[in-house]
Amino acid sequence: MTNTDPTRNFVVFLRGDDLDDAVSAGTTAREDTAVRRVWQELSAEQGVRPGEITGIFALWEPSRLDAAFIRGTFGEMKVVHQFDRPGPDDWDAAFARAREVLEAEAAEADEQESLGEVEMPILRSASLSVSDSIKEMMPWVPVAGDDVYATIARVGRTPHGTIGMVHLLNNQLGGEDEFAGRMADAIGAMATGLQFGVGETEDGTFGRISRSDGINAAAAIMLPRFHSWIADSPAGWTDFVVLIPCPDFALVAETGSAMARKMANDVREFEQQAELLPSLLRVTAEGMALVAEGGR
Repeated sequence: MTNTDPTRNFVVFLRGDDLDDAVSAGTTAREDTAVRRVWQELSAEQGVRPGEITGIFALWEPSRLDAAFIRGTFGEMKVVHQFDRPGPDDWDAAFARAREVLEAEAAEADEQESLGEVEMPILRSASLSVSDSIKEMMPWVPVAGDDVYATIARVGRTPHGTIGMVHLLNNQLGGEDEFAGRMADAIGAMATGLQFGVGETEDGTFGRISRSDGINAAAAIMLPRFHSWIADSPAGWTDFVVLIPCPDFALVAETGSAMARKMANDVREFEQQAELLPSLLRVTAEGMALVAEGGR
């Protein structure tokens, strides 16, 4: 059952890339020596040794005492936490915020059980603080320089009408060759139902990229012939910008046009809705580069 109790601090010690090999236990969240206590229990009960540990995850950020313990016991170790540790008098408010997050995650997990088997690429912004952790847990490919990258997830609409995802993790792959094949298949699945239409407004001509099911159309920028797809369309643009307000659609305009200038202003007004910040990209025959991000 998914944990929704933020007053418990679950600590996981990773042993290699396979999560099935990890060892874990829980204790109270407020405890300043939670990591030390869990480690002592696990090492005594299961005989695990410091040299076997490759990473540590804790629901709550380790205290200064635990941080010193980790350095002294494991050396320079990657430590990831979900919630920042509050001050001594701020635990009740922190618990309330964390409970909302955990309950939302539990509800999403329930919905994900009903998803289909279609894998698609998931665009992500490298500037987000979680990027380093994501890249360690999930296989990924660069999309626009060092600024935008993509992972893979099983994507679909849940019975409640929301969009659910089940992400592909490193330990679920048999090797790099498998990931390359699955990413190619994911891009192909995303291309199904893909549409590009051209319209006019008072600011000029623009294009809209969408999919018939309304999901994840912005990942069209990963098509092997994305530039040619736009250049060979009725729009005929060979140098253009792509505005991605959210992952489900994108807008296109010729570089230097009034519409492109409007998009450059608009991108900073959109709020973050997903793993990808609102993004403006410039695309030419030579490649793709990030121009601006919003959602800050």
